Amino acid sequence: MNVLAKALMIGGLILALAGCATQAEMRTQGPVVSKVVSMSLAEARDCVGDHWIGGLYGKSITPYGEGYRIRNSGGQIFEFVEVQPSPEGTVISAYSTLGRVGGFSSSAMQHCAGLK
Repeated sequence: MNVLAKALMIGGLILALAGCATQAEMRTQGPVVSKVVSMSLAEARDCVGDHWIGGLYGKSITPYGEGYRIRNSGGQIFEFVEVQPSPEGTVISAYSTLGRVGGFSSSAMQHCAGLK
């Protein structure tokens, strides 16, 4: 492997790692969007799960706090959705390294939280 190829490979790796935030870091930054819905916790969990676009990665629904976290089940985690109970109803929140609702969660947020 020549020097240029090595430099490009190392540069690409550095760029890729620079954009990799953990789920804890995304939570610290706060959701990119959060909405209270009138669905029960189970209905909201199922709605987000049914509309999650995981593609090759599929989806993972795991208990988190008093609710659930939905994310892709493989590959790098660039976004996830949390469904949590609140006194006003059920809160659906999307977290993302993209700073917006991304490709995996966009359909779920449109169908379940009424976002356009």
